[in-house]
Amino acid sequence: MFLQGMMCWNATVNCPNTDSINAVFGYKVPPQPPKVKGTIVLFSGGPGTAPSEYADNNSNYAADYYAKGYAVVLLEWASPWEKAYASNTNESTLTAACRPATLMNYISNTFLVADGPSCAQGSSAGSAAIAYAMSWYGASYLKNVELLSGPVLSQIDQGCAYPPKGDVTICPSPQSDHCTTGTAPWGNSPMYVHDDQLYINSWSGLQSCAVPGVTQAEITQWANMSIVDGVASGAAAVFNFPNTTKHGWLCASNVSCSYPNCPNNSAAEGSYWYTALQDTQFSVTGTLQCPGAEGVTEGFDPDSAKYPPPETEGTVIEGDMEQNCQLPQ
Repeated sequence: MFLQGMMCWNATVNCPNTDSINAVFGYKVPPQPPKVKGTIVLFSGGPGTAPSEYADNNSNYAADYYAKGYAVVLLEWASPWEKAYASNTNESTLTAACRPATLMNYISNTFLVADGPSCAQGSSAGSAAIAYAMSWYGASYLKNVELLSGPVLSQIDQGCAYPPKGDVTICPSPQSDHCTTGTAPWGNSPMYVHDDQLYINSWSGLQSCAVPGVTQAEITQWANMSIVDGVASGAAAVFNFPNTTKHGWLCASNVSCSYPNCPNNSAAEGSYWYTALQDTQFSVTGTLQCPGAEGVTEGFDPDSAKYPPPETEGTVIEGDMEQNCQLPQ
């Protein structure tokens, strides 16, 4: 849901080789003075058709960031942003990712009047929207990003392969140089399961993700629309963002989960993008005791001096955003 008191606008986003898509975005600016610290755009998980999904708690994050002096933006798409055409032909999530990138660029560079930097936070597919915008659509203007449980579309081909690929080891050396001190290496399967398979099939226009009978041609199509392995005419992926601090928050263990094959593959998929990064302005945290397949927010931080700590990982994420989403003093 949108925050009480938000000003909401309707927008139609037009991108090449996609259907036009409608969106609603809500914007709320703290009273001034004091000076607004910055602007944070929050992307929800799944199809993005609600401002806040069950696992990402965007409404709570937005309320907290607003209380701390940030302008906040919540988004609601009329249909899944990941699906380029309603007709299921010539689909490419890489092409469709122009939509959140375009809207975030408009909000961050032409619409908002708030002082301070532009920052973004997204969970699951919402984190993928941000990573697509950075790697493919020039979102180098972002000062800080918090990526929860993802980016989950980094190498779709690896998650849709059958037989499934072996576990990905997350935070091994030398990547461990960027992992927080308390984060130990762990393994996670890259395979999409159950509802996530259905999402991929729908968004991509293909029907065989991670099931027997998947063809090499389908694997190639999924690779071509991925953040890391993607192919686009006249463009190449970028993985160097020295002016953007980045923090990935991935579930390293679960305390309870009714989701089949829990945890899901969000940690493995996320690690593909973090491994591809070429700058040093990023960190990865393996959150402990996540409730649910992607319950980073309610998990516990491995770097806390006391375990379990008195605060959840969500509090730590908010602190990281506040520390990094500000201009130098």
